[in-house]
Amino acid sequence: MKTYKFLLILFLQALESEIVSHEPLIEAVANTAHHMVENKHYASQEVSERLDNLHAQLQQLKTLAAERRAKLLDAVESQMVIYKSFLERPQNYINPILYEMFHKYLWKGNCTSISIIIYK
Repeated sequence: MKTYKFLLILFLQALESEIVSHEPLIEAVANTAHHMVENKHYASQEVSERLDNLHAQLQQLKTLAAERRAKLLDAVESQMVIYKSFLERPQNYINPILYEMFHKYLWKGNCTSISIIIYK
């Protein structure tokens, strides 16, 4: 299994936990912004627009992270299926001549014979 996919999943998990850890701070900012708009602050229009923008960007970030997670998990799952099918029927993936050579010599314990054949 390629470890970079697992590393990407770990980095994605770190990103998702970072997003979740910042949500209370974002909500605190949102509450302050709502109070400013309710109290008719002179920049309430701009505050409202920025708050909407903040929520939209947060939602977009969550959506993109979820999509990336789904794609990575799908890639890992499909790779596992390929490896499983390889383990079940290796002759479909290995050159037929090499498969016969390995089957004929390795399964009978003739490891020195196979190294002689490979170096010829």
